[in-house]
Amino acid sequence: MKKKNLIIPIEIKSREIEGAINLANIALQKGWRVIIGQKQQIWPFIKAFSPSFFYLKAIVPSDEQNLRIIKDAKHCISTLDVEGLVLGREPLGIVRRFSKETIKLADLIFYWGSYQYEKVKRVFPQVKKKSIITGSPIVDSWKISSKKTFVKKDSKNILISMNFARSDPKLSKIKYLVEKKTFGKLKLTKKQIKIFDNEYSLKKVSFEQFIQMTKYLAENLKNYNIIVRPHPEEDIARYDLLKSYKNLIVDNHTNRVKQLKKSKIFIHFNSTMSVQAKYFNNKVIMYNPIVDNKMLDVLSPVPINISANITNLKDLISYIKKNKNIKNKLNFSKLLFNYDKKKSASKLIIKSLDKYIKKNNLDLCKSHSGIYTSKGFFYFSKFKLNVFVAILLSYLSIFIPVLRGKFSNRRYGSYMYKIKWPGLKQSELYNIFNDLDKKDDFEKKYTIKKHYSGFFIIE
Repeated sequence: MKKKNLIIPIEIKSREIEGAINLANIALQKGWRVIIGQKQQIWPFIKAFSPSFFYLKAIVPSDEQNLRIIKDAKHCISTLDVEGLVLGREPLGIVRRFSKETIKLADLIFYWGSYQYEKVKRVFPQVKKKSIITGSPIVDSWKISSKKTFVKKDSKNILISMNFARSDPKLSKIKYLVEKKTFGKLKLTKKQIKIFDNEYSLKKVSFEQFIQMTKYLAENLKNYNIIVRPHPEEDIARYDLLKSYKNLIVDNHTNRVKQLKKSKIFIHFNSTMSVQAKYFNNKVIMYNPIVDNKMLDVLSPVPINISANITNLKDLISYIKKNKNIKNKLNFSKLLFNYDKKKSASKLIIKSLDKYIKKNNLDLCKSHSGIYTSKGFFYFSKFKLNVFVAILLSYLSIFIPVLRGKFSNRRYGSYMYKIKWPGLKQSELYNIFNDLDKKDDFEKKYTIKKHYSGFFIIE
């Protein structure tokens, strides 16, 4: 049986790896060959890979050039926006995730649910011909996590999501520039710029509010255990002022699923993690004492509609102690297509890829011999050299103003790579596969080879 090629580039390991392995497992069962790794490990070999189907985590406007390189190398492009579950408000929410050009370059576009699809279609009607609502493999991984060893929720455990990287003084300026570049060629209107700027202003104000809230809870709920989970990009030293409380720990290293399964209460501010918390039946609270309506215009409607929205500390204490939970204002089956236990997003995606290949009579079955040739090594060396020079110029831009516009953000990229991708071992991959089904011996079932660039070839 000929093996079709699937390539899954990952940006953030903790966010994407389990969903990617779920998808890879279904593809392997259907006779595919899978390449998986951090996207910076994969990008140098786009021209060296044999024709393949790429499964991308997004097709944001700034990705247009890279998408053209993928298409010019005779590959196909599929995507499911990993950040598409909690979209920002219009007129900025959709245009920062898609553009006419990136939609045109994609072959298939998948969605978390009909809620996301309808929002995208409203802005880009042309997306309809390429769209399939499948749900996300990430939700498939949540289902598997919920079936694992039962962990009793502790009604005295409070998990607080500190999603405030945009307010970190060490990162905010450079992060602002990096995020602005994701818009690509799009010229923002004054209203869009105002919304974008308010996202940063709001995070700075709400960070201070959340620090005060956390101190208040620690002082007034001494018989509760409080876990503060900073955003992985943040400087964790910002939270040292909380370490004096005996009933509080700061921890963003423990697996978030374990934290959610053990905690009964989840407190956040406009966090994507709120959906996952609701899925695991947590009491989800959005604490927001801010009254500036212009600032609040940037909040995503999804976290608001699935959370108890609380604006003051006394009400917060009262709600935490009450044995009740609010009903969703959003239909979860519209938000998450594969919310139903019988639906598998991974199976639907692989089925859709197979159907597309057959319909278009494509040959994606050649082995990746080019990735071990001198030509492949040349692409790899050139990519690494370009990255090195860009980082060098970014440091020089501190002293040479003319370089700042193009290169200053590269220091941030180098710093973030280590946070987003702390490494991946072959044994770790096997462990994730084995977690899918303890009865199956995946070491006998699949072979995993590591390429010198860092990505893995699985078949």
